[in-house]
Amino acid sequence: MGITARYYGWHCAGDFRRAAAGLFLLAVVFYGGGCYPEFVSPISTSLSRQMDDRVLGNWVRRIGGREVQQVSFFPRELSDWVDIVFVYGIDLRERYGGANVEVYQGYRALIDGDDYLCFRRRVKDEPNVLPEERVFYIVGYEVDDDVLTIRMLSLDEIEDVIDDGDLEGEVVVRNPDEGVFYDTILVTSSSERVTRVIDDEGIDRLSEDDDFHTKVFYRELDSWRRY
Repeated sequence: MGITARYYGWHCAGDFRRAAAGLFLLAVVFYGGGCYPEFVSPISTSLSRQMDDRVLGNWVRRIGGREVQQVSFFPRELSDWVDIVFVYGIDLRERYGGANVEVYQGYRALIDGDDYLCFRRRVKDEPNVLPEERVFYIVGYEVDDDVLTIRMLSLDEIEDVIDDGDLEGEVVVRNPDEGVFYDTILVTSSSERVTRVIDDEGIDRLSEDDDFHTKVFYRELDSWRRY
């Protein structure tokens, strides 16, 4: 069927509440990015692992020779969960009003030797959102010395998995009259089923090898200014 949408960052907000709560340009997704699948249930927390020390700290990238983005990972004491701070709109013209910040919480999961990150908006930043209304995003990642590569899941690939009957979910179609501003997919399967599909299919099948789905960050920029 194919998904069409206007893209923003890590993912795109599926309804007005989430759109207004950030117009989501993160979570490590990043401008030029777009809608990514949403999950009612993330990868099973039984597979969570303490975040690799190599990932902790700050990572930056410049997009198209213009905007700078930074994603930072901070540990929580005695927990596998981390805080994820995404700053975007750095080094843009003054009329844009300066940088923007989004904060998420998430955990690392290890499946068949591959690293994944499950994340959502921080609970304390959404005091009026019921637990059953919160959604997760899932990405694969690799870290190699001073390079962090984040691989977003593909709407089209997840839609194919749903069409094959391996996952349950629905296409949430853009409908501004009802406060839904972007097409996306909401996966409603259990954590166990989501985990099994990711284990069976792997990130190479569930993502795509292009700039939209693959985000590369570095420990340092050659220069923080373009001039």
